[in-house]
Amino acid sequence: MKLVKRAGLILLVGVVIILVFVRLYLDYPLPEYEGELILKGLQEPVEVFFDEYAVPHVYAANEQDLFFAAGYIMARERLFQMTVTAATVEGRLAELFGKSQLENDIFLRTWGISKAAQLAVENMAPQTRSLVDASVAGVNRYIDDIGSDLQIEFKLLGIKPIRWEVKHATGYGKLMAYFLSQSWYPEILYGQVRYMFGDDKMKELWPFVPDEGSDLPPPAVFDFRPLWEAMSVADAGIRKLNGMRGGHLGSNNWVIGGKRTVSGKPILANDPHLEFSQPAKWYEMHLVGGRFNVSGACLTGIPLVLLGQNDSCAWGFTNLMTDDVDFYLETVNPQNPKQYLYDGEWRNIEERKETVKVKGASDTTIVIRQTHHGPIISDIHYLLRESPQVLAFRWVGHELTDELTALVKLNLMSNWDEFTEATKTYAAPGQNVVYADVEGNIGWRPMVWIPMRKGGEALVPLPGESSEWNWQGFVPHDELPYKLNPPDGLIITANHQTINNDNYYVSNLWIHPSRYERIAERLGSLEKISPDDVAATQLDVISPYAREMAQHFVRAFHAELLGNDTNLKHAVELLREWNGSFDIESAAAPLFSCAQLRLMENIYADEMSLMGDRFFTGWIGPVGAAGNWSLSMRNLNTVLKRGGSSWVDNVETTDHEETLDEILRQSLEEGVREVERLLGPSPHGWAWGKIHTLSHPHIIGRASGLMDRL
Repeated sequence: MKLVKRAGLILLVGVVIILVFVRLYLDYPLPEYEGELILKGLQEPVEVFFDEYAVPHVYAANEQDLFFAAGYIMARERLFQMTVTAATVEGRLAELFGKSQLENDIFLRTWGISKAAQLAVENMAPQTRSLVDASVAGVNRYIDDIGSDLQIEFKLLGIKPIRWEVKHATGYGKLMAYFLSQSWYPEILYGQVRYMFGDDKMKELWPFVPDEGSDLPPPAVFDFRPLWEAMSVADAGIRKLNGMRGGHLGSNNWVIGGKRTVSGKPILANDPHLEFSQPAKWYEMHLVGGRFNVSGACLTGIPLVLLGQNDSCAWGFTNLMTDDVDFYLETVNPQNPKQYLYDGEWRNIEERKETVKVKGASDTTIVIRQTHHGPIISDIHYLLRESPQVLAFRWVGHELTDELTALVKLNLMSNWDEFTEATKTYAAPGQNVVYADVEGNIGWRPMVWIPMRKGGEALVPLPGESSEWNWQGFVPHDELPYKLNPPDGLIITANHQTINNDNYYVSNLWIHPSRYERIAERLGSLEKISPDDVAATQLDVISPYAREMAQHFVRAFHAELLGNDTNLKHAVELLREWNGSFDIESAAAPLFSCAQLRLMENIYADEMSLMGDRFFTGWIGPVGAAGNWSLSMRNLNTVLKRGGSSWVDNVETTDHEETLDEILRQSLEEGVREVERLLGPSPHGWAWGKIHTLSHPHIIGRASGLMDRL
């Protein structure tokens, strides 16, 4: 009887929720795409045309009106998304969603996104500030115009929009720099490997072979487990809420000189692979007014084209994968916990208090501490706040930079020299920028500030007590490499290594060059290239990495080892004949993917489980940072080419030392069983498209605790 009553109650609650949603949906104020609006704040009339894809084309008589209208239009369609962005920048998520977001706010405030955003506002060029002010005024005009006639998300949560500020625009840039940074996960993970297993074991996990005699800083006697747990949980929550949780992502761009194209003119292509989400992070616009005639993709809330074209030039970005964060282990004065040791002297730790508002609960006051290196990030875990050693960090995103002025200059540039000038004030996230112009020139420049460090690879936490390990400024812009009209008429970047580490350390966090290799393979096979060829290349689904890796599974099996397992025999033959295609009908693609995941687990998970929770999942990258997946892929590739590693042996089987071939066979067998579980016992039913699917949870559905409240 109780079960029946409970089922009836659940059904009733479900019906009520549906009715509430329907009522709120019927009251939802959808944007108007036809007609005339009278807006306070405009100096002259502005015309906006929406094309068949609902992309706005904004025509204004002056730049102030242009950016005012652009801000207004963005807010009409994305106001709730922009409110979540503003709350993330300021560390105010708990104010919107309740106590479930409190730890995320503490992390964001400690990391210093809002503080960095405010510094960027103060450092912004006056002309840029004028344009951004106009767009901010447009956003807030929309908020004023709608009054209480709010969109459904605000009604469900019982909140009001956050008024847009200039620091939200600069802060979104800082937030993207954080999301696209590849550094902090690996450094803490490698620090824990070193702490648990020593230098040799750690170096075997690096994605490259270190030089003989390469310097390493003294090992940190510090257990990173509590910090890793706190950071990875907060990071995952923030990424999830902002649609940035997808791991294993990357971007491509390339530019082709006219001598290689059908038209005789350059072709530039860009496909940035940020996580698919609804609403998207991108907002496509065409802006015409004053000096501007530019179209392309903006970040929502910042009506400056990030990837696009103007009358003279086109450009596109990929993440440079720069190592832009270093951690420093600071020694706290045992006699005075408000001091730390630096170059033989005790320095005072800076402190500031901040109040975090929590929806449905009391306010929380937090203390944020920092050394001259930067914020003490270990304070986010209560167990580490009283520790005799604390971990601070320095991040390029905290520097005095002016990324929005760089974007203005890109939007307005008309030649290579102006492009070069535009790249100087942009620091993070570091980008590979490809370029083409109407004169037929093509080129590439890194747009980044690269720290100058002592020694080489900065892949482990550093001693904070000595100036020896401090950054020595940044690599001068005129010393950065570039390409202009290369003889082969082709420039490709795909998050692979585009700058070597010979003159200064840039990074070792590159993505495996598989996508670069495939793009070069396709375009290199064509005598003359058309836009259709470029589009087909963007949609290509063949992975040279997977094609090569699959053969290691095949090699590990001899005929006599297959026994009577029909599906295992079929699996070996599928991989033997596979060209690396991830077409939705491919039977080999799900098999390879399952087997590779099992191979990762069988090589790395036993030791990493001893290190603490989440280290293995962080290593293979599902939390969101593509850099970890890249490191594990590259390291796995190195292990297979070397024919082994101490990581291969299962530490839990003390009576036997596993070989690489044994682990390969075990992983493929387990991969077959997993595919059978997911797709059925018959290989005829195996298809990549059946398991490689996409869903779009709404932003408020990503905030834990909401459905409990409803």
